[in-house]
Amino acid sequence: MNAPPDVKLYRTHMHILEAFTTYYELTRDETARSRLVELIFVQSSAMVRKPLGACTDWYRRDWTPLRQR
Repeated sequence: MNAPPDVKLYRTHMHILEAFTTYYELTRDETARSRLVELIFVQSSAMVRKPLGACTDWYRRDWTPLRQR
C-alpha cells in the first residue's frame, strides 16, 4: 500500500480506534475517553461516505476522500 506521506488511511484510523477503545476499557482514563470520542466523530462525520454507505481507504489531511491509485 504505497500511500504518500501526506495521505491519511482508513486502516490506520481503525487500528488507533481499536487501541483507544481497549485502553479506555481497561483504564477508564478520561483523556483516553475524550480522544476516543474524537476518533468516533471523525469516522462518523468524515470517513463514512453516506452516498456509498461505506468508508473509503485514502483521504487528504482535511479528510477529503481520494481515489486509490
